[in-house]
Amino acid sequence: MEMNDEGTGNVTLLRENEDGSAVYQFDFPPKAMAALTRLGILTAIKEGISEAKKLAPDYLEFTEEIKELAEEAGFSMWENESWKPEGEVVDWASKYDKELIRFYHLVKEKNGVT
Repeated sequence: MEMNDEGTGNVTLLRENEDGSAVYQFDFPPKAMAALTRLGILTAIKEGISEAKKLAPDYLEFTEEIKELAEEAGFSMWENESWKPEGEVVDWASKYDKELIRFYHLVKEKNGVT
């Protein structure tokens, strides 16, 4: 089957598998294939960046979930004190050895790690 740049795309179901999956054949004109390829590459890059944010210290974010775990572990949290440093969540002016150990175990428990 031959298509020009302005042709329409076709999706054909080739077979349905016993496990519920299926096999399809996609036929698209060159412009559509180029657009889908760009979209796929951009999506892969975005997902890679999202995963990298979890690993790279420059991208670490103090989420609400982390704040709740820190509170449960016993860390002192900043409220609305006038001397609170801007943007800070945990008041680190204490000795937190026991709280850090509790935090560690809470994270392990939350992730099902023994």
